[in-house]
Amino acid sequence: MKGKCLAVKCCIGSGIITSVEFVVGLIVNVAWKQNVWDYSNLPLNIMGQVCLPFSILWFLITIPALGVCNLYDKIKFVPSKKHMAK
Repeated sequence: MKGKCLAVKCCIGSGIITSVEFVVGLIVNVAWKQNVWDYSNLPLNIMGQVCLPFSILWFLITIPALGVCNLYDKIKFVPSKKHMAK
């Protein structure tokens, strides 16, 4: 995704997060009947598990998450084997 613009990266990030939230919601809230969250009262929801307002929030949260990922790529936390051999 290095060549993609920020909006495309945010759409992909939001899509991934929303998809995971939907699947986890189906398991936890529907199958296991735990009722951890319910977006039924929010606009454009799907089975009360995901909704447009939170998908927009995930879109926005993807921006700082991408910054953290870029920072992580620049920092070397684990020394390479060359440095460990010296």
